[in-house]
Amino acid sequence: MGAITAESILYAEKDMVDRLTPEGELVEDKRNGHGYVMFEPYTPTSPHANEATITGCVSQRFLEIPYVMQKALDAGSVLLEGSPGAGKSNILQDLERCSRLASTPLLRIALHINAGTTRTIEQSVTMLQQYQERFQDIGGMLLLDNVDYGGYKGSKRTRKNAFEYAEAVLPVLTDTVQSNHIVAIGTAHDDRWRESKWQWNDPLINSHASNLLEAFQSRHDFQGSMTEDSLRELLEHRSGNVDTAEKVTRKLGELGLLSFYYGNHVNPDEFISDPEAALNRVEVGRRERYGYPQ
Repeated sequence: MGAITAESILYAEKDMVDRLTPEGELVEDKRNGHGYVMFEPYTPTSPHANEATITGCVSQRFLEIPYVMQKALDAGSVLLEGSPGAGKSNILQDLERCSRLASTPLLRIALHINAGTTRTIEQSVTMLQQYQERFQDIGGMLLLDNVDYGGYKGSKRTRKNAFEYAEAVLPVLTDTVQSNHIVAIGTAHDDRWRESKWQWNDPLINSHASNLLEAFQSRHDFQGSMTEDSLRELLEHRSGNVDTAEKVTRKLGELGLLSFYYGNHVNPDEFISDPEAALNRVEVGRRERYGYPQ
């Protein structure tokens, strides 16, 4: 088995992966209702001991990572809040990759997948409890993607699923975030998104969901700021043209828009011919993500 790389992690197509790697044991399940990745290194090292390695690895793409890691390690947990599409999930992917390469114990849960059904509630609770117990001496990383999905109504999620998950799993997640030996980094949408999407008319669901959000000891207003090289690489991947990626990156830099959101949503070819129209289209898409175009 070859070494873990960004490509093998970020672009894996299989829903279920269970394998031994040179660094440790990896279990990954992206199926509906599961949505988790667990990594147990052969020679585990705490997040605090690996701060420089993890930070240096992720900061090659996202400029905010030194601040994020510092907040997480100092306070024990940090919640990255930002608009839909800002790159919050992508920074967790990078943190996952870099934590593995640094031999840090890791559990990543995607709540938008994990909280979708009730059939794996017991499995989720057991997984969290075992993770806390296994690494209580060394310490580990907990990455929670879309933390506010615990209170998300959604278009297909039933109240029964939401209530049972909130009652059984969210308190255990809250306890794990507050654990002294776990460094927790979570992502959530901003207040504007939650105003239109979040609240159930059910105090029990809302209270558990709020408790989980409030369990994070620090917050960071995540903008998804990227380096020029990383944004150019993203645009090259999307457009398939090196010159186009270079021109768009340079122009976005001049406009102060070197961020994941613009790199991932602007149409490179349209931007070359009509930057204003391309940016307007991106802003329309941003408003639609909130559920109430303006």
